[in-house]
Amino acid sequence: IFAQVKSGLLVIDQQNAFERIFYEKYLRELNNQVGISQTLLFPKTVTLSPIDYEISIEIIDMIRGIGFNVEEFGQNTYIINGVPTQFMDEDEGESFKKIIENFRINENNGNKKETLAKTLAKRLATKSAKVMVNAEISALINQLFETAMPAISPDGKATLNIIPLENLAELLLKA
Repeated sequence: IFAQVKSGLLVIDQQNAFERIFYEKYLRELNNQVGISQTLLFPKTVTLSPIDYEISIEIIDMIRGIGFNVEEFGQNTYIINGVPTQFMDEDEGESFKKIIENFRINENNGNKKETLAKTLAKRLATKSAKVMVNAEISALINQLFETAMPAISPDGKATLNIIPLENLAELLLKA
């Protein structure tokens, strides 16, 4: 995304910007346990691998905190009764499995809440990548600058860069 600012040209990496925004959103939800769940008309049964099931036991309260309404249902199995609204357009069981699987892959013995927030942010940011209209771009820029660290993604990658006017002038003179 390119946007004009007083000092030059603002360049935003859309994927990394969405990751930063969603990471902070999920971290807040995990800390406050305020995730909103949309009840499913037909509950979904999902069976995990033994390894993923063990991991799910460790983080199930956090998963419930972001809006998944799940309960244990036998060996390595859960019943999903509700999901966060942002997962309504996906297969609920597959979404749940992928979150656990990606958490396992990304876990680095650090803070479990941060790892889960990063996992969810990456998943949702990938789904949000699209061509945007001006109103959406403005909203993204505003949301990004409302975060605690707008210049970097949760993984430490740059989300934005400002090319100063002087540098732009030099680039145009060289052309």
